[in-house]
Amino acid sequence: MAIPKVKDVMVRDVLKTDKNSTVLDIARMLDRHKLGAVIITDKNDFPEGIVSERDIIRAITAYGEKAVSVCACNIMSSPVLSLGPDADIESAASLMTENRIRRIPIVDDNRLIGLISYRDITNALRKSYFMLQEKTEILEEKANKDSLTGLYNKGYIVEQLKYHISLAERTRNPMAVIMLDIDYFKKINDTHGHLCGDRILKSIADILKEKSRAINRGPIRRRGIHNNRADFRPQISLLPGGEAQGKRRGLFI
Repeated sequence: MAIPKVKDVMVRDVLKTDKNSTVLDIARMLDRHKLGAVIITDKNDFPEGIVSERDIIRAITAYGEKAVSVCACNIMSSPVLSLGPDADIESAASLMTENRIRRIPIVDDNRLIGLISYRDITNALRKSYFMLQEKTEILEEKANKDSLTGLYNKGYIVEQLKYHISLAERTRNPMAVIMLDIDYFKKINDTHGHLCGDRILKSIADILKEKSRAINRGPIRRRGIHNNRADFRPQISLLPGGEAQGKRRGLFI
């Protein structure tokens, strides 16, 4: 998955003011908009500096009661590090870490067009992680399942059998395996064609999935096509030992 670009996650409605604004003006702006910093721009909208809550605290410490009338140009962090909109968020995160800052103005054609914060990057990475996790789960599902019937394939059943056999041996609990086949399936294909055979395979697979509990559904699988002949590998469902015989009767009455 491609790393998101800064332009995809930045805030476009940036709080900004000029360098003649006082500390009191900026403090009121930050309070009104519930933000932690304001960008100081020149008349051409180019970022000259940034004033954060930390800068205001430093101003109060340095100027005392007179701090409220001090101009932004005297307390702002300047010059400002900036990035272009096509930079990726990994570059933005590295720049923040190296310079121990939490916000970076985004500039295009020497004009302020956005702002990206550490929180924006964190949220974007979290979203990317969940999207990647979801895509991985979908790919795993496709890799483990037969496309026609939706039943799990040989690789998955072997893996599950190894796990459940090992678990049964370790816990000393009984384990049962049901195996079934479709009688005369080759004759169905030869007489009515493979499309009809596919419909029967899918119908039987749907019955197996419907009649089995969700916890036991995974290990049911279908055999592939060999020598131009589609048939079922014995269907396998892992069940607690005492339920196996009853489940068999329930499926085929």
